[in-house]
Amino acid sequence: MVFSYTGKEADGTFDVEEHEFDDFYGGFELQLNDSHQLAASATYFRERSQGYDESNLSLQQYREDPRGKKRLDEGREYNNISVDYYKLDLTHNYQISDDVRLSSKVFATELDRPRFQTRGTAPDEGGVMEGRDRRYHTLGLDSRLDIGGISALGLDHRIQTGIRYEKHRFADRRPVGRPGEALKEGNRGEVYARAGENGYTRDGRLMTYDAEAISAFAQNTISRGDWAITPGLRLETFNQYNKTNFRPGDDDEGVTKKDSNSLLLPGISLLYSGFDNSEVYAGIHRGYAPASARSDEFPLTPETGINSQIGLRSSALKGVSLDMALFYNRIEDTLIRKEVDEFGDALFVNAADSRVYGLDLGARIDSWAWYDSPLNAFAEVAMNYTNAKFSNGPLKGNDVPEVPRYNGSLTLGLEHTAGWHLSTTLSHFGAFYTDIENTRPITASGDEDDAGRVPSHTLLSARASYKLPTRLDTTLWIQGRNLTDKLYIADIQEGIRPGAPRSILAGVTFNF
Repeated sequence: MVFSYTGKEADGTFDVEEHEFDDFYGGFELQLNDSHQLAASATYFRERSQGYDESNLSLQQYREDPRGKKRLDEGREYNNISVDYYKLDLTHNYQISDDVRLSSKVFATELDRPRFQTRGTAPDEGGVMEGRDRRYHTLGLDSRLDIGGISALGLDHRIQTGIRYEKHRFADRRPVGRPGEALKEGNRGEVYARAGENGYTRDGRLMTYDAEAISAFAQNTISRGDWAITPGLRLETFNQYNKTNFRPGDDDEGVTKKDSNSLLLPGISLLYSGFDNSEVYAGIHRGYAPASARSDEFPLTPETGINSQIGLRSSALKGVSLDMALFYNRIEDTLIRKEVDEFGDALFVNAADSRVYGLDLGARIDSWAWYDSPLNAFAEVAMNYTNAKFSNGPLKGNDVPEVPRYNGSLTLGLEHTAGWHLSTTLSHFGAFYTDIENTRPITASGDEDDAGRVPSHTLLSARASYKLPTRLDTTLWIQGRNLTDKLYIADIQEGIRPGAPRSILAGVTFNF
């Protein structure tokens, strides 16, 4: 049985923000007999944040006071978001024989996420608040069969097959309040409001989005000696529904739109383990990403592509572990965020085809490998290089937005068998464009058309922990992020949003 809890109270990025959250997790496994095992887990996450919104600062406001919203006198301290998230998983594992295993799972989630904000005037001054009171529900079933120990044509085979069903519902509720009415989780306003009726000056809105999907796959890992090759095929079929339930003055009110797609996704991977403590792997697969139903251009085309990689995992050098991979992807009908509408919603479009190539690298060195000591000095490095560009049409040669060229981190640390750990990390985040036109100057006035190139930045963090020598598995820890309190731009969307300031977190972890 496992139980965990994490809680936090902290100031936010801007001077009006205050955040608190509680995260609970519990799970257990029950071995019924030699063949049957049951497992279950439950998660509950709660957030209450005051002063939070997704409207940011103009360039001039950022230069004057990069974390100041109170001075704008727009009532932003009334803005708020609340989150209640529930997740439940139930798994049954059936060991049919030594070589045959069936695993089945049912899962469900529910998310209640109301957010409310002013539009320039505080409610105590007669302003009207609007909301995005969103509810998400998912339900799914998953079953997988693993059959090993098969020999045929002088080769060893392991066959895996499975099927999965998922159903999603998203209710996008847009309630409004009356002039002077403060909205929050306990008073959510009126979704079916009509301007000019019952004291309301703005219209409410309700859209519902439904999706259902069935996935099935089969693959066969064929082995001989140090070689293993795995061909596979996946079938995806899904329906999306977009209904305008209530939207005064809109021609689509009461209309339900539907889009259906079916895709075959073949793939093949290769593994060679003939080197000492090293593996070479490669693969090429067809992949896809379903398009968002929340678009003025519904239905969009699913993003599809060919994803390939070749890599090396190795611990051949004493004290050194290495994992590196080269990748090359060709993507059709690339889905990107075009703009943000008046409600703060990101709108997506099929921009153009794109191609992406790059390198992922991770490595670690431990002194324990060379010295018989209770103290270990270690170093870790992680690096990613991604070159993502549109490959046809008027956007050809432009960078795909929101994709940095370089990211990486370097960690140096000490750990001791007595239970303590000290480390520090330098993290680099590369520059990226926020629009498909690759606008370089920052053009931020605080509205949905803002764009620009977000500059790169490097941050310093550190952490320390100590595992108490007690019967109860208890660890004390403290960590600091952005220790130099560096001011940097995190994103440009409805204005400039600065990154989080210096933050210090401390806590206790119990495992029982």
